[in-house]
Amino acid sequence: MDFYLDHNIYIYSLTDKSIVSAVELLKKKCVNFCYSPAHIEEVYKALKNEDNNYLENKKNILLQISKFTDDMEYLPSIASIIMKKESPFICYERVVKNDTTKRIEADGKHKYKVDKEHYKQICDKDKKYQNISNIEFDKIWKYEDVVNVISQLNANMKDIIIKHNNSYENSVFKLLGIDKDLPEDLTIYSGMYSKIKNSHKALEFIIEILFRILNIYGYNAEKKENTTISGIHDVSHAIYATKADKLFTVDRKFYNKCKAVYYFLQVDTEVILCNKDNISRILMSYT
Repeated sequence: MDFYLDHNIYIYSLTDKSIVSAVELLKKKCVNFCYSPAHIEEVYKALKNEDNNYLENKKNILLQISKFTDDMEYLPSIASIIMKKESPFICYERVVKNDTTKRIEADGKHKYKVDKEHYKQICDKDKKYQNISNIEFDKIWKYEDVVNVISQLNANMKDIIIKHNNSYENSVFKLLGIDKDLPEDLTIYSGMYSKIKNSHKALEFIIEILFRILNIYGYNAEKKENTTISGIHDVSHAIYATKADKLFTVDRKFYNKCKAVYYFLQVDTEVILCNKDNISRILMSYT
């Protein structure tokens, strides 16, 4: 059984030894813990922002990830997400070499402004949207506007994919020998995970769109610009964690959105919410 822990749990484990003890016991019971490049990107992002806590603990954080996971990492491939043994320190070197923090920050700020304005406009028209986050994860996809936006996306999907395939970013990937082109007949529909799980680029594309839909309608959306930028890493975690049996997080907004997206796609990964004080107990309850 594979467990995937969100980044905050690794941070908390540096001071909460009960988490370390729980992980050690679970590993003896044949539970595997895996990390992904998203964890390492969060460490690097914090260091770039000169967060003193991360500056002091960078080595400890990477060592903790290594210790918990035995260096087992989820990585993208031409087909599905694969598992490979790689030290978090090696992954960190690659993240530094391919620094995307400025692009991610710019992208995050742009999306935050667009989402905030869209949410304000729809709330001004209909006050019911102020309570949209109270809708259950399995009901949000039946919401009329969400149904309509997916229908509109599908109607224009061929043009969206052509634009994606011809984007500057894709051309750069092609120069590096990475094919990110998507099939033009790709559409969004409930239960499609079985179709896209063996194509990392399709899985990434669809999960990013679904999270975007939830954010633009204010469903458990982040209220501050800096947390919206962190939300981009949340999407990456959601993509990689589809490979795991269970995903543990302390972020309630991410928990609600990820559960909704996994439900829509019919991803088997169970999403489990912890709070800072009961992480070890929750972990141990899933043996």
